[in-house]
Amino acid sequence: MPEEWRRSVLVPIFKNKGDTQNCSNYRGIKLMNHKMKLWKRVVEARLRKKVEICEQQYGFMPRKSTTDAISALRISGDPHKAGMKPVSFVRQVLSVCLYTQLLEDKSLPLDVKMRAQRLLDMCDGRSVGSYSATSGLPHIRQSVAEFISKRDAGVPSYSKEIFITSGSHRGITAVVKLMASGDGDTQTGVLAPMPCPHMLPNVLDEAGVKMVPYELTEERGWAVDVHKLHQALQAARGRCQLKAIYLSNPGNPTGHVQDRNSIEEVIRFAAAEKLILLVDEVYQDSVYGCDREFISYKKALFDMDKEFSQTVELISFHSLSNACMGECGLRAGYIEVVNMDPKVMHFLDNVLCGDISTPVTGQLALDLMINPPKPGDPSYDTYTQILVIRATLSQNAERACQFLNDLPGMSCQPNGVHGRTPQRKPLLSKKNIAARLKFAKEHLDVPQHYKIFCGQMKPKLSCLEKTHKTMCGEKKGTAHQHQNLIPTVKHGGGSIMVWGCFAASGPERIVVIDGKVHSRVYQEILQENVRPSVRQLKLRRGWVMQQDNDRKQVIQQKNSFNRTKFTFWSGPVRVLTSTD
Repeated sequence: MPEEWRRSVLVPIFKNKGDTQNCSNYRGIKLMNHKMKLWKRVVEARLRKKVEICEQQYGFMPRKSTTDAISALRISGDPHKAGMKPVSFVRQVLSVCLYTQLLEDKSLPLDVKMRAQRLLDMCDGRSVGSYSATSGLPHIRQSVAEFISKRDAGVPSYSKEIFITSGSHRGITAVVKLMASGDGDTQTGVLAPMPCPHMLPNVLDEAGVKMVPYELTEERGWAVDVHKLHQALQAARGRCQLKAIYLSNPGNPTGHVQDRNSIEEVIRFAAAEKLILLVDEVYQDSVYGCDREFISYKKALFDMDKEFSQTVELISFHSLSNACMGECGLRAGYIEVVNMDPKVMHFLDNVLCGDISTPVTGQLALDLMINPPKPGDPSYDTYTQILVIRATLSQNAERACQFLNDLPGMSCQPNGVHGRTPQRKPLLSKKNIAARLKFAKEHLDVPQHYKIFCGQMKPKLSCLEKTHKTMCGEKKGTAHQHQNLIPTVKHGGGSIMVWGCFAASGPERIVVIDGKVHSRVYQEILQENVRPSVRQLKLRRGWVMQQDNDRKQVIQQKNSFNRTKFTFWSGPVRVLTSTD
């Protein structure tokens, strides 16, 4: 390579923030030889032909950026949209069911053809284009019941208690609509966790059900705390009629996996308060870690005394959109109803009848999910790609947790595979906290020279009008939680600008500013309000006015207030307003 190609000129570009004397406030731009640039592109083009780069690689890729990766992570439960490959066995069987002539294709494994024939036998006319019962194909419901019984170590499950739905979202909607009744203080209420799945508030609102939030305990890895449940229950009394409690196990979006003791505590709470358990178990196959095990609520319930196992009403949900299968577009899932009155189950079936029944292809895929190939089957080796998917998800979860914990002001609890909910912490190091505490202790008594300073502020305040939203206070360290992020101010009545001044002896005049603030308006405010405020504050002679270095404020000192001493600072100032 010619020596002149190796040479480049590094040009520092100021970032337009911070001290110009600080090198870290500059971004280095390297100007290279044009021939070197052409040569690099030729080499890169040849390397890309020889090297396969994973589709999940976003950094330093054409037409991709790291923001695309963040967007992919934010896609709720849509692994295929995020780039995950579908399971070959599932797609092969569905292809044969849709195009039966593939049964003659010798390239397909034998068990794929046999499974497709068995599934076609379940359909009327041996065609996926035929109608099915609104509660699902009978054979599929029986397969789901057998799957649940095997998962729960022999706990009985019956096909008549299984309802096939077009996804867990649709199943939850149908159940909640069945419970909805009343208005005002008689309106149906449902206890819901915070953080919760993004779709849950909309589902409850659409059904006319009041959402009663209960906080998950972040310090214990977003665990369910029965004391928080009792607090939420007490807060809801007189505002609605609680009929159910919604739980997500493993947690969505937190990833928390409940242990047996935690589940039993919740079941006892539900029994005491006569609440229906609505349990979302979509991510039951997405648990990682040798010390973590998924235990279904039904298994824990049936292992308890008859006082609970025969009385507590439980409705669980599962679907194809779980992290390992990720077949969100096929729209299929199931509901299992336990200890429910037969008349109520009849009404549930009627509610599902009023909705679009689950697509037959989705029901067939559901059967493939709960009955995968077994060791020794020709397709077992290809199906084991789902194990690779699980391993990849586990690694991604660990990396995401480590990455978030390395960020300043963030912490992340290492739970499950699916969820990662970062916590915001005050961006203060222990050194900063110690220095501020020391300063505060040293200045408990206000020094005399502080009493000659008069400061000012111009906050922008939101006009809060009456809306259907509920304003709520927040505890220390909970500002990031879902119930404290509801946009109660953003769309509530615009804002106003005010001017005010204060000193060590207290606050003084506040002026509402109409329109934009420019130099002339600012001077008028000072002329009419500063000296009267100083007299009211009883500042001694030689008082000093402090303000920031905004241009309209710097101009005014050359005019009418040239005999007043002003001081300026350029650093950011934290001003507490009514919106904080």
